[in-house]
Amino acid sequence: MKKSIIMLSALAGTLCFDTAIQAQVAVPETFRKDASAADKSKPGFIWNIFQNAADTRNNNTKTEEALGGLLKAGDGTPPVNEADPSAQGGADGPGKKIGAADNALIQFEVSGIINFSQAEGENNGSLRPDLGMPGIPGVGGSTDGIAAEVLTWLDLPEGEHTLIVNSDDGFLFTIGGASPKDQFATFVGQFNGGRGASDTTMRIKVTKAGLYPARVTWEEGGGGVNIEFVQVKADGTRVGVNDPASDIKAYRAVTGAVATSATLVAPGPGSLTAPFDAEVAIDLDNAAIQTSGVKLSYDGKEVAATVTKNGSVVSVRLGENLANPDNVGSARGPGKKDPNTRFPIEFEVETVINFDQA
Repeated sequence: MKKSIIMLSALAGTLCFDTAIQAQVAVPETFRKDASAADKSKPGFIWNIFQNAADTRNNNTKTEEALGGLLKAGDGTPPVNEADPSAQGGADGPGKKIGAADNALIQFEVSGIINFSQAEGENNGSLRPDLGMPGIPGVGGSTDGIAAEVLTWLDLPEGEHTLIVNSDDGFLFTIGGASPKDQFATFVGQFNGGRGASDTTMRIKVTKAGLYPARVTWEEGGGGVNIEFVQVKADGTRVGVNDPASDIKAYRAVTGAVATSATLVAPGPGSLTAPFDAEVAIDLDNAAIQTSGVKLSYDGKEVAATVTKNGSVVSVRLGENLANPDNVGSARGPGKKDPNTRFPIEFEVETVINFDQA
């Protein structure tokens, strides 16, 4: 069994997280901000959404591909995002397209709570009635094949907190990275598959009150559509996170500098398998990073990856196979980040030899 090593280095800061699954998840203080850093003019959440009914798979890997612009149709082309920016639902106003590509996400601002269904007035989960889902139905009228993410900074009091995501279908919740989209933030909980509207209960422990970046990704294949983000208070009452009655407030933005984060990593952290022809894709968010300082190596040798910069985001792409093209089978591709001043992201790819090839 051969292992290939792919590593990215960029001139940035040290980042390291423990992503082990825990019964009660301790939220790291590394990137905590004082509550005073909250931008009080921007309460709530960012809601980014993609919809195309041609792909109704129910798994969190597909969700990340759609959110990262890496999803491909059967012919290898990116599917069009058909989410409707005029379908405001429970958002503050109409959405906007992020970028010019056909598969670019539609972004909404939500000052209230996350309690969305495919139709306003449904009664899924604990928070009733439901609000309409921003972006849904899509421009073609469909409510299937959806991927979305909730981005926020949570103002968390010190102590233990019980949170619930009620979803149809799957979701993934992370917290405590350098930014809400940080792919190496601490894993809290998930449901990876299809289900009707159901609860997943999670417990976190905060050792120091303050603002912590958080992200909830969500997906729906076909049928019912809903997601709600809930706090269970000490007396057992269930309220939406950021509701006036909630102990946990949310903000779309904070003031002051934010540390470098890897907002896209593919193959994703903890991925069990990746095809040999998978594209290596990494986005680093830090205005100080220059493209000349970003290097990608394969088995210790630098390779000519495509490195571009748009605003504060540096994008690295390598379209070559992750393993020897003469080999076939599944390739392991878990990304991981280690403490190092050059910010390495490393992929270990185990290749499977085809002894039957000519």
